[in-house]
This record gives sequence, structure tokens and C-alpha cells, in this order.
Amino acid sequence: MLWVAWLNRIAEEYTQILYSPIGKTAIMNGQTRKTINLPLPGGAQAVYDATFHYRYPDWLGSSRFSSTASRTEFSDEAYAPYGENYAEDANVDPSFTGQDQDTVSGTYDFLFREYNANQGRWILPDPAGLGAVSLGDPQTWNRYAYVRASCAPWLPMPTPRQLRGV
Repeated sequence: MLWVAWLNRIAEEYTQILYSPIGKTAIMNGQTRKTINLPLPGGAQAVYDATFHYRYPDWLGSSRFSSTASRTEFSDEAYAPYGENYAEDANVDPSFTGQDQDTVSGTYDFLFREYNANQGRWILPDPAGLGAVSLGDPQTWNRYAYVRASCAPWLPMPTPRQLRGV
């Protein structure tokens, strides 16, 4: 099994993010485990941190509910469209679209760049560069945007019957 460690100096300690063939697996502070996330059948995750709990995702992969090994609630939360947490209870287990907050609060670590849910945008521009920009579509010029603003071109055209209200 191949492991790759990414080192980051934060507050005078080194944080290592361990990757495996299944993706990001653990966050370590030196030799000490901070968090280990292991996938389970059905999309759930086993999370080993200060406690042990199971994380259950919604249709986007965001953590909506977590339970302990004794089948009691660990956390229950909801996310706004751009990833802002709301309706949290005492224990917070942030995981937006299956990505976890790693070392900076409010920032989710995706494979190629980081996303800040409080700002609703990526911290770095699109790594595809100008190849992702179309001169005929001004929405693509903002290389920091999370999604395009207009979904109207992708909606089906209404039938004449629907236009008449029949």
C-alpha cells in the first residue's frame, strides 16, 4: 500500500495528511493520530478522532448525521447551498460533499484546491487555467467561482401545452 504524506507547518507543529488508494485517510500531528476516516459500505464512514463515530452522508456526500458505536446521536447538522454550516447541535462533524475541514476552520480540502464555505468560493483559481475559460461565456471568467450562476440553458423547454397552462 502506497502512502504519501503532505507536510504543513501550523502553529509550530507539523500536520501530515496521509493519502492511500482510497483517498485521504488520516490527519496526523507528528506520530499522534488526529483523525482517521475509513469508508464503509453504503457510503458511510467510520471516523476515529477524540471519539469514535459513524458518519452518514446525504445525496451530495455531506455529513448530515453521525452516531456513536452505542447507536446514539453524535452530531446532526445541515449545509446551505455553498457549504455554510447551520442547524448544528453540540458536536460538530463538518464534512461538505464528502470533504473534511482539515487544518483551517471553514476551509474544505479538495484534491486540487481548497474551498472556503464562508466565502462561497475557491481560495485558489481553477488549476485548468485559461483552458477553463470561454470568451463567449462570461460566467467562466471567474476562475474562483464554485458553480456557474445560470442554470436556465440546461432546463428543458416547456411544451406548448405547459405554456397554455392546460
